[in-house]
Amino acid sequence: MTSIDYNAQLETLFAGCRVGGQAFLPLYRRAMKATGTPVGDWKIYRRALRAFFLAQYFQRSLAVEGAFAECGVYYGFSAYMLRMLMEGAQAAPKAFHLIDSFEGLSQPGTGDRLVIDGTLQENTIPPGHFKVDLEQVYARFSGLENVYWHKGWIPEVLKELPEQVWAFVHIDVDLYEPTKTALEYFLPRMSPGGIIVNDDYGSPGFPGAGRAWHEVLDPLGLPFIALDGGQAIYIRDKS
Repeated sequence: MTSIDYNAQLETLFAGCRVGGQAFLPLYRRAMKATGTPVGDWKIYRRALRAFFLAQYFQRSLAVEGAFAECGVYYGFSAYMLRMLMEGAQAAPKAFHLIDSFEGLSQPGTGDRLVIDGTLQENTIPPGHFKVDLEQVYARFSGLENVYWHKGWIPEVLKELPEQVWAFVHIDVDLYEPTKTALEYFLPRMSPGGIIVNDDYGSPGFPGAGRAWHEVLDPLGLPFIALDGGQAIYIRDKS
């Protein structure tokens, strides 16, 4: 059986796609290689699609006042890609605040339960899944200025952040409690026109992220969109 040429597929899907003035696919590949981020065959296209959407919204946020925050760094792929995008756009420098326990996932709670055939099931993903070595991730950003690291668990680690406005926040922490707490922290601090991307909104294995998103945004009447890749996007009104 002939194997799939994934590179050819990606080149077809993203032919001519640009973010700002940069070709997307070389930017994506550079970030994947530089960070050594693993990706299974089943996720190759979804990861690239999510990265493209993430990059497009980040590009929009470059004109917005405030800093960048990412909750859930893992190998550093998305932060690295966005930092390269910012430098390529020759945009005014923004502080990058990278937040992660670097101990993997915390214990899933009741908000993370799966629904199978209409019945709630416990989430069996163990604590510590996605654990990475902080020093290895840190080394991938060596020489880059205005990158600030915050190691710890949400919500306690959020107390380390400077009190300021935020232009762009990427939340990729998988579980209900840290997603909800991160949203509650950042929403009132978003700059007009600021953007929040929830990477796990539509992830079938992590339903807690979508539940938390609705529990926080719906009562406030805040509009958002859900993308086909599984992300949800909120843009603060400029008025």
